[in-house]
Amino acid sequence: MKLFNSKIKLLKGVIIIVLIAVCFWVLKSKAFHDYYSAYQWKKNRISNQNIQVYSEFDSLKTDDYIQFESIKGFKAQKTYNYAKVTKITKDSVTIVPFLFMRGIKLNLIDRHYNKEKENLQSITLSRKDLENGICDNYFPMIGFTFCGVEFLDSKEKLRLSNINNTTEPIIRFSDLDIKDSGKFYISFYNVGQPIYMQKIIVSNDTIRFFQKNEFPYLIGKKDSKNSHFALAGTGWDKDLETSVELTVMLDTLSDKTYTFKLSTYDESIRKFERIN
Repeated sequence: MKLFNSKIKLLKGVIIIVLIAVCFWVLKSKAFHDYYSAYQWKKNRISNQNIQVYSEFDSLKTDDYIQFESIKGFKAQKTYNYAKVTKITKDSVTIVPFLFMRGIKLNLIDRHYNKEKENLQSITLSRKDLENGICDNYFPMIGFTFCGVEFLDSKEKLRLSNINNTTEPIIRFSDLDIKDSGKFYISFYNVGQPIYMQKIIVSNDTIRFFQKNEFPYLIGKKDSKNSHFALAGTGWDKDLETSVELTVMLDTLSDKTYTFKLSTYDESIRKFERIN
C-alpha cells in the first residue's frame, strides 16, 4: 500500500512538472511571438524608410537637411542629429552637423541653423562614406551592424534616417494594405511644404479610386506640415506589378509640379521616389 501511495505521489509530481514545463513553453512561445512580431514591424518600417532615403540620397541637393540617428536604435544623445548640405561634387559632400530638438517642423530646424551657423563646423565626406550611413542590417537587441558614419567628435556611429528640405514637398510612403477582394489603402504623409494634389496616375486600368475631391485639392491645412493623407479604392491585382504616380504642386497658380512614384509587386514596395 505504501509502495502504491509512493507511486501515486511520484506520478503527481511528474504531472506537476510537466504542467509547469508546458505553461512555461506556452508563455515563452507567446513572448517570442510578440517579440518577433515587433522585430518584423521594425524591420519593415526601416526597409520602407530606406527605400526613400536611397532615392533622396541619389538626388541630394545643397540646402537639404540630413537627419541622423544612432545605429544602436536610439536617438543620438550627445552628438549630432542633423546636418545641412552646403556643397556637393561628383565624389564628395560637404555638410554642417549640429544638434537640435527632434520631431519638430523643418522651418524651426532651418531657423536654428541660420542662427547658429557661424559657430558650426563643416566637414567634407566622400559620397561613399556618407552613403554607408544608410543602414540595412538591423538585428534585435543589437541595432544596426556594419554600417554608420562618424564625423567630428560624434563619438558614435550614426545612420541616415531622413533627407528633407524646407522649400519643396517631401512625401513619405507610410503603408500599403491590399485585401483579397482587391480593395486597397495606401497612406502617405507630407513633411515639407503644404501641397495641392494635381493628379493621380495608376498603371493598371482595373484600379478605381474612391475619389471625393476634385483636382487640385489641398493636402492637410495651409498653415500645417506633417499632413497624413491616403488613397483608397478597389481593383488591385496582387499578381501584377503596379505603380502609382502622385503629381502635386505648392500653389494652384504655379506651373511647377512635383511627381512621386510608388512601384509595387504583390504587397512589397519596390521603390518610392520623386521622378521630377
